[in-house]
Amino acid sequence: MTNNLSDFQTILWPAVKTSNVGFYKKPSAGFASGSVISAPFTRSGAGRKVIDASGNLVDAAANVPAWTFPIGGSSSGCPYLSFLPSVENLLTYSEDFTTTWSTAASASVTANTVTSPDGTTNADTISLAAVTASRVFQLFTLANSTTYTLGCFFKNDSLSAGETFIFQINNGQIAPNNFEMVATVDLAQGTVVISEVGTAGTGISGTATGGIVPIIDGWYFVYVTATTGTGAGTASAGVQIISSNARQFYAWGAMLKEGSYISPLDYVPTTTAAVTRSVDRVTNITDLQTDGYLPTDTEGSIMLQLSSTGDVAGGFEQFLFRDGSSNIQFKILFANNAGVLYNQLNTENMVSLAEKELARYIITWNGTALNLYYNGFLAYSYTHSSSLSVVQFINAFTRASNGLDIKMLNFAPTALTANQAEAASSWPSFELMATDLNYN
Repeated sequence: MTNNLSDFQTILWPAVKTSNVGFYKKPSAGFASGSVISAPFTRSGAGRKVIDASGNLVDAAANVPAWTFPIGGSSSGCPYLSFLPSVENLLTYSEDFTTTWSTAASASVTANTVTSPDGTTNADTISLAAVTASRVFQLFTLANSTTYTLGCFFKNDSLSAGETFIFQINNGQIAPNNFEMVATVDLAQGTVVISEVGTAGTGISGTATGGIVPIIDGWYFVYVTATTGTGAGTASAGVQIISSNARQFYAWGAMLKEGSYISPLDYVPTTTAAVTRSVDRVTNITDLQTDGYLPTDTEGSIMLQLSSTGDVAGGFEQFLFRDGSSNIQFKILFANNAGVLYNQLNTENMVSLAEKELARYIITWNGTALNLYYNGFLAYSYTHSSSLSVVQFINAFTRASNGLDIKMLNFAPTALTANQAEAASSWPSFELMATDLNYN
């Protein structure tokens, strides 16, 4: 394998931030230098979080693609396109723990004492007392046999290593219908221990999962996920921040959703009522040639770097390759951090490529042959009897529970050679390849 790409005509590069989804192309045959071809984008309403260059968690405007930097801002890397499904925050007053949140056992809340992850002074101080079950909590209705994910941003004030508190859902029921999903948080060390309590089957189904993510300026995003049992439902379950020891720290941005996937970007602010954020939606590119992305459908290359995120186990279609009679000859799907190739003719699942980070894919086709290169190797080759004449980049971002992080996406008018495709997809990132080879 070689990294010599001096003859590499077209290279992926961070898309240009525009009011539409921008697919940026370096100079190549058939395209003007630096041209931008856009696909219409919609997302009604605000509340979509992105990370700005400074590392703050801020709002993207309505109907503007969610360009986000990695956690840490521009010092952590270049921005990428984040497409998220619709999500509802079931909690009220997510940024004000002095309102619909209650206190018990000498706990107290002081509003707006410190700068939050959004860069404004709107985070609250949580003070728990050395009293049994000192807590701040909000009640909500818990359903049977439902997966919930709870998240919140926390920052240390005066805690030392080992001085923990609990962030949890507790349905307040006794066995066999008891249910607790628990995150034991150590902000001084930036760690969390996830556990669950409940009678298997009726109280809880399976085990709890979760984690902690550093955000900015000492803030962490803590999350925990679990599924209720068949008898755990109640109208008075509690989201609780609780300890029986004196603890003081900061909190902002509480989130409760149905489903198992969450990231800091999923956070939806609320006030008097639950809020649903709409889906990021990209309109179909029904034909790469007809819509102006390629001079011809019969030959080309697609280069992309992406991750799939979401709750749904099944795949959702991303690229379709059709013959002259509009029959689907080949389709490429993505599902739950895996790329999946699927041959429509023999209905056989060809290969699943598990990748939790931003994987690098290059798809080439020429005449009757199609090849997929994945992170530096040829993952699959497909030959068919009919020429590919219609290539579609379809509306995959409207699925209710799936999302995509797209670092880069480009279409080249010719099929790259095997050496070119293997070398390009073997780089740690397309961005680094462009930098190393002085593509600008």
